[in-house]
Amino acid sequence: MISSLLLGILPSVAYGAQLAYSPPQALMAFAVAADDCIFPADFEVRDFGGISNSTNGTTLRSLDFSFTSTDTEVTTLCHYNSTSEPSVPPGRTPRYKCEDGDVEFIWENDKTRLTMIERVCSGSDGVPDYEAAGSVRIPLTCKPMGKCATNATVNNGKFTNISPAATFSV
Repeated sequence: MISSLLLGILPSVAYGAQLAYSPPQALMAFAVAADDCIFPADFEVRDFGGISNSTNGTTLRSLDFSFTSTDTEVTTLCHYNSTSEPSVPPGRTPRYKCEDGDVEFIWENDKTRLTMIERVCSGSDGVPDYEAAGSVRIPLTCKPMGKCATNATVNNGKFTNISPAATFSV
């Protein structure tokens, strides 16, 4: 009885912020047993900027930004350019690793939307078994064939999903 009560309140109380997703029951049980499994709630994207490769400024050929997840205390730089290789096989939505390999991103030019993926809750092998994901819209102003920037220094996002970590052989 007590353990089911604890599992019911864990996402909102033990981890500070209210989560926008419900962790699977197996992950909740793991989190109760482990002391280093933290469910991230929010993230920040700072200093987002890019270079447009089109005359109307709608497609970015490169981008740079900083990602911070305060719950997990992860801060990393993220980059994309013509030499960036997706971390997933062909045919899947391209993901790109940030400098911290447990953080990846998906950039959707047509929606100016950035999806952040953070791997969390390491298993016995030290490799995170789950990934939290969430998106934030990045309103951009671009000069034709030039620099693109957002008016906000910080864009706040919310993780809205957690699921088993995808494993790929690229």
